[in-house]
Amino acid sequence: MNSKGYDVVSADSLLIHNSLKVQFSIAYLKWRLKPSSESEKKRFSELFFRLNNKSYQVYSEYLSEHESKEGRSYKRFNDAQFIADYFIDSDQFFFKYEQIYDLIQGFFKIANLSELDDPYLHHLADEAFDFGLHKGPDLEGFIDHYES
Repeated sequence: MNSKGYDVVSADSLLIHNSLKVQFSIAYLKWRLKPSSESEKKRFSELFFRLNNKSYQVYSEYLSEHESKEGRSYKRFNDAQFIADYFIDSDQFFFKYEQIYDLIQGFFKIANLSELDDPYLHHLADEAFDFGLHKGPDLEGFIDHYES
């Protein structure tokens, strides 16, 4: 947006990865691919809280301090509580799907994202649909395709 309040379209603003909602959606797919990955859980939740205008304090309430066998401290994310607080339960969050497009659409539904109101989300869904037609339900392959 410029100083006069007009939205400015540039080559960079047309890249779908500049959309926070698209980044959030991709973070979900990456968490689905690696459900035990602490970094994927944290990335997804961080984006969730940013999209919902929540403070770092709210995010940090889901982190707890732990110590490894070697004596190093680390923070672990309480994903079970996070999912229960914001997505009902893990069965609803990690729902079954047959195609990447179904996974994307299901995520939009549980995250209350409106694809029809957001051209970037719509483009992501189109990419998932096209990928599924040619390559099937290969989640890792879709993430690689998206990132390239």
